[in-house]
Amino acid sequence: MTAFESESPNQVREQLEQRANQVRRQLISDIDELSNRTQQVGRLFTGVGDYAKRHKKPLIVASAGLALVSVALFSWQRARAERKERRRLWSQIALGLAGVQPPPPKAPGILGRSLAALGNMLVAATVNEVRERLTRLSEPARDGSREAPAHANP
Repeated sequence: MTAFESESPNQVREQLEQRANQVRRQLISDIDELSNRTQQVGRLFTGVGDYAKRHKKPLIVASAGLALVSVALFSWQRARAERKERRRLWSQIALGLAGVQPPPPKAPGILGRSLAALGNMLVAATVNEVRERLTRLSEPARDGSREAPAHANP
């Protein structure tokens, strides 16, 4: 036997309507609360946007500074790790462990390649100049003597 069987149909209908009204009020209250929170979030984003518009330059400078610091820390950490690895390898070589080779040199960048090319050109020009001077010194003079010409001073 259920609770509804002892009551009249009108009483059951009233209780169900009361329960439906209670659930409806609770849902309306929840919807109003969600609407209020949505408006608060909208005001928050509007406030953040207004703040960003008013303080555009400091925010840009701060963002650029943060990016620069991040890149510097990343580079420092990477260089530190490479130095640590190099030291580890060289200590193994110093201890006489077989099969360990020093790390290969890094490939030079455009500046390094340019400096290497300039160095090669300078060496080539120097070698050519020395060869010419030696050739002039080793040629016999026109009068038959082995004296160096006056213009071939080394």
